[in-house]
Amino acid sequence: FEDYAGRLRPEVKPAAQYYYYAALNLAILGQLSNADALVWAGLDEYTDAAPLLLLAGMISERRGDLDNADRAYRQALDEDGTIAQAHKNLGDVAYRRGSHEEALQHYMRAAEIDPHLGDDLFAKIGNILYKLRKLDQAVGHWQKALQLNPDNAIVRNNLAYDNGEWGIHVDNTPVGAESRSQTRSVG
Repeated sequence: FEDYAGRLRPEVKPAAQYYYYAALNLAILGQLSNADALVWAGLDEYTDAAPLLLLAGMISERRGDLDNADRAYRQALDEDGTIAQAHKNLGDVAYRRGSHEEALQHYMRAAEIDPHLGDDLFAKIGNILYKLRKLDQAVGHWQKALQLNPDNAIVRNNLAYDNGEWGIHVDNTPVGAESRSQTRSVG
């Protein structure tokens, strides 16, 4: 892609957005190696482009390279510490590595920056708090997840199951019997 852009107008350096969207399209098409190469070519030109660093992290994470993903997300945050998605993604990397306390810190920072980032963020916070035996806090975050997405069946199931006992209520409404027949979802 970079060669193609150079042949069209060799005197013009492609904009950072070109690298971002071209690499994103390649990633969507499943061409992760090409997407990775292109996003890093863009970072050679635009070393401080936080969106490119965020995308580089996402591609690396998708490829299973958690070390590069971690580095790219941290670099993105060095450029702009207010990128909620970078904090969330760092939380995901930490969680996958088993560092639940670190994951919780990043998730909480992401939620502070953007409280509407997504129901999965609050579900993850709730799951970690549950593992840390902070049930009241876990329930509060699961309820926030349901405010963002009332149809989240996993969160509904988590709220229906508390240490082997059923009956935590969501917004004062008993969780339906269909949730009671499911296995525990916390995790």
